[in-house]
Amino acid sequence: MTLSPFWHFIYQVIIALVIRLLTKQQIKSKIGADVVSARVKNNKVETGLNINVLVVDDNQINRLLINKVLKKWGATADFAENGQEAIDKLELNQNFDVVLMDIHMPVMGGLEATGAIRSKSESYFQQLPIIALTASMLSNQMGEIKHAGMNDYILKPFDPATLFEKLSRYQKQ
Repeated sequence: MTLSPFWHFIYQVIIALVIRLLTKQQIKSKIGADVVSARVKNNKVETGLNINVLVVDDNQINRLLINKVLKKWGATADFAENGQEAIDKLELNQNFDVVLMDIHMPVMGGLEATGAIRSKSESYFQQLPIIALTASMLSNQMGEIKHAGMNDYILKPFDPATLFEKLSRYQKQ
C-alpha cells in the first residue's frame, strides 16, 4: 500500500511529533546515564554494542534519533534514504552486521529492497539480518515482512531496550 503525498506528509508530521516527545521523555528516562550499559539486564541497556548497522529510512528525524542511540551504545552506523541506496551501499561494502529497513520509502521501499537483496547469490546477502522498521504492524504485514525475507521487525517509535535486544543478537563476538 502506498500513501498519497498528502497522507505521507501527515505521517511524517506525526512521526516527527512522536519522536520529539520521545526525545524529551523516553530517551531521557530509558537511555539516561544509568540505563546505557553492554546487555539488557534488570531493564538496563548497556554500552559496548559491537555492531555495524545500515539504517535505511527516508525520514531524517528517524535517522538522527537512531544514530544518537547507536552512538551511545558504541555501535557504528551508516545511512541510506531508500532501498536502492541501501542495495548500492551493501554491494559496495558488504561489511554491515545488520540492516534496519523502513518499509515505506520513495524510490524503492523496504520490502522490495529486501527481496532484491535476498535474490543475490552471495551468502552475505542471504544471511544478512534485516529488521523492518514500521509504524504499524497489521496481521497481513507480518506475512509480507517474512515473505520478503526480513528477519524481524521493530515498531516506530521504537523502544530503545527492544532495539538493543534485537541488535545485540547480531553483534560481532
